[in-house]
Amino acid sequence: MKNETGKIYGRLTVISKAGTSSTGITYNCKCTCGKVKIIRGSSLRNGSTTSCGCFARENMSKIQTIHGGTNKGKPERLYNIWDKMKQRCYNSKHTHYNRYGGRGITICKSWRINYSRFKKWALINGYSNALTINRINNDKNYTPSNCNWATQREQAQNTKTTRVKAIDVPSIRKLKGILTIDKIAKKFNVSPSCVKGIFYKGNWSNIP
Repeated sequence: MKNETGKIYGRLTVISKAGTSSTGITYNCKCTCGKVKIIRGSSLRNGSTTSCGCFARENMSKIQTIHGGTNKGKPERLYNIWDKMKQRCYNSKHTHYNRYGGRGITICKSWRINYSRFKKWALINGYSNALTINRINNDKNYTPSNCNWATQREQAQNTKTTRVKAIDVPSIRKLKGILTIDKIAKKFNVSPSCVKGIFYKGNWSNIP
């Protein structure tokens, strides 16, 4: 059993063992702000907790002052979208990192370092609370030229669009915007299931 007493994790200094919970050993930790809080040992070691909560509060204050990224003291939805986008691309501990940063997906510098610029682009390009950010080509990065705002349904369909775009079928390549299963089906007056079948079999000879 490791003795964590005296060790420092971010703003926290472990002062004593607090007890044992269902998730492991907990410790009494003193923050640099003076507050003492009970923290799980695993949270200290993996870096998910580095303060009593004061660090997050300070960051929110900075965001509100610099970016206008809060609404009544809470992060606005668009700010959360921006932050989660960065987590997926640059935080190797994020659940979906392997699908984004792990395969080389990045964010353009203008957006990555400046929320205000991202927000300005979003509002000019049709953002609403019903939409989420979508990469038109799933193999390319988060940039103004490769992103738009889409519904969850369009997002789900777009996970299949990159390979479809690569097919050398002139009539399909003429379609503009997000190339979805529904759009192809509507264009050629066939059912979505028919398009899916063609997609998975790779036989596009049935498409004029």
